[in-house]
Amino acid sequence: GVEGDIGVTNSSSTIKGIPGSIGSFGGITAAIAANDSVTVKKVWDASLRVRYGYSVTPKTVVYATGGVAFQDIAVTVNCTVAGICGTNGIAAFSATNSKTLVGWVLGGGMEVSLTNRIVARGEYRYADYRTFTAIYGTPAALAVAMDLDQRTHTALFGLALKMGGGN
Repeated sequence: GVEGDIGVTNSSSTIKGIPGSIGSFGGITAAIAANDSVTVKKVWDASLRVRYGYSVTPKTVVYATGGVAFQDIAVTVNCTVAGICGTNGIAAFSATNSKTLVGWVLGGGMEVSLTNRIVARGEYRYADYRTFTAIYGTPAALAVAMDLDQRTHTALFGLALKMGGGN
């Protein structure tokens, strides 16, 4: 069959420093670079997949699934007065780039009928959204080019209620 999903999140991850900046700009040390930061925020993800299953018992189905995956992310670079920018006489800046990434997803799972209408399900999916490339700042002052390889591992567990006759 064919199935799809969408998930909304407000998860983010921040690292101190701007990758590749230590030692690159006028003797930037780890202590100075730690005043800058990069934040990656995931906004939503979705997928559209085909699913092929096999009944191992009358109540148990194992299946494989795969298809196209989407993820909307925003990446923010903060270059501060106490960090790379200020140390090199460049005006501090904060810049955000966002994009909906398109990649692929593959996974597998198992469903077990608990009753005629209730099904328990467990599934694992791996998604690769490919590389997000962005440039922050300005080439005349300070331009930071960044490649972000975005991949996810997802484990899902749930219960489903069959609507209708329950057969």
